[in-house]
Amino acid sequence: MKTYELGDKDGSPFIRCLVCRTKSYNRGDIDQRYCGHCHEFHERERIWLTQWLCPRRHCSIAIMWHPQQTTATDVEQEGEAVYKRGVLNRRCGICDGELAPEHRPTRYTTMDEAEREGRKIEAASLVSRLMLESVKEGSKN
Repeated sequence: MKTYELGDKDGSPFIRCLVCRTKSYNRGDIDQRYCGHCHEFHERERIWLTQWLCPRRHCSIAIMWHPQQTTATDVEQEGEAVYKRGVLNRRCGICDGELAPEHRPTRYTTMDEAEREGRKIEAASLVSRLMLESVKEGSKN
């Protein structure tokens, strides 16, 4: 998946990050294919993470993916299908904020290492979810 585009505006070359949409006219950023907003070099192969986050950054769904195997659009459609099936609520279960997808590269270069770390994060998240549900139930009584 191409994560940047090069362009020229009125004789000034630029690089635009297709992840965060930031544009830079800095010659070093252009030469190195670097996004100062994402703090990432575009030409490095990375596993990507798409999360559905509320404005307070609580995560509902997280999907790790390889840019040579799928696209950000396909991942978004996969996540949206979960909401459409009614498996998860479209609003944050903690603060009721609206959830929106966000894409970013991870530090992982293989799906194996990304999935290993993802399983640890998922387990911790499930424990947190159970604790929150317990608190909610306790406040109802």
